Amino acid sequence: SGVRVRHLRLTVLATRSGQTASMQLGELRLRSGDEEVDLAGFQAANPGGQNPQYEGPEKAISSKGKWLDLSFRASGQSVLLLSAPADLEVSALSLRTASDGAPRDPIAIRVEGRLDGEEGWTLLFGPPASHSGPRAAAAAFWQDHRQRPSAFTMPLARRA
Repeated sequence: SGVRVRHLRLTVLATRSGQTASMQLGELRLRSGDEEVDLAGFQAANPGGQNPQYEGPEKAISSKGKWLDLSFRASGQSVLLLSAPADLEVSALSLRTASDGAPRDPIAIRVEGRLDGEEGWTLLFGPPASHSGPRAAAAAFWQDHRQRPSAFTMPLARRA
């Protein structure tokens, strides 16, 4: 089982180091049941972000390179918007860290989804948008991993 969506919004709320100015992500993958979702045709955007020429948000859904947002600290978060070419059922999202710059690895995220025509976002993973202390309450899923790059898979479901 999963969640039917057309758009996903992944918000990085904290990185390994509270002192880093930027955030990076090696790769994002989606699953629908036991199958990996083909991300060809997906659009990726980083609203409010600042990216080097070859490290834009499209790199998050590519197996090569990484997504780097230089405005993470200034914005207090980094947002990755994914839009699928058609509605799909997603049951899990996997993230892989980049191979360098461990302090820039995300440790707390929120994932939301919606269909075309829906107003607002439905929480699928992490703390609600109204939560004021993301570091304390969000899943610190890479904090204890010693080997890098690390990977983590989270189940996606509608949250109350």
